[in-house]
Amino acid sequence: MSSENLPQHVLVRKLVDQRAEISGQVASSKLQRVSHHVIDLSGIEAILGFDRDENRKENIFVRVTASVSQECQRCLTPVQFSLSVASKLIVVAHDDEARNLSRDCETIILDQGELDIPALIEEEILLALPIVPLHGMSQPAVEPTAKLVASEAVGVVIKELLSDGVSCE
Repeated sequence: MSSENLPQHVLVRKLVDQRAEISGQVASSKLQRVSHHVIDLSGIEAILGFDRDENRKENIFVRVTASVSQECQRCLTPVQFSLSVASKLIVVAHDDEARNLSRDCETIILDQGELDIPALIEEEILLALPIVPLHGMSQPAVEPTAKLVASEAVGVVIKELLSDGVSCE
């Protein structure tokens, strides 16, 4: 993949007519909405292919890869993973046109034909992020001693509640 930065905007029709493919990197500083959901985002690389399908609709093929770090919702420590997204988008001019396509089709509305590349990549990354990031099951999220201490503390609290006559029913 190219080490060059991708342009901010491109004219889709021109690239579709050329059946072009562009690739490069996007700085994480351009992806402000993603920054609210990650601890770190780096190595963002994208390939965008432009083509026309058998129905003469403009298509954009998007592949994005990145290294992501989010907060594990179980232990609140960073969990790192590689993100890889591949999508095919059909370009439409307005909502009515999108409604007339199959529900299986992913659409992008470009009424002026100009594509904001960082916004597209940001949207693809946001859709691919896990809703609840967790460490893998094979990798312990917390040190076993911390788990033991936490479970002992929970046991003490339960014993206190039971001795106070609190019941779960």
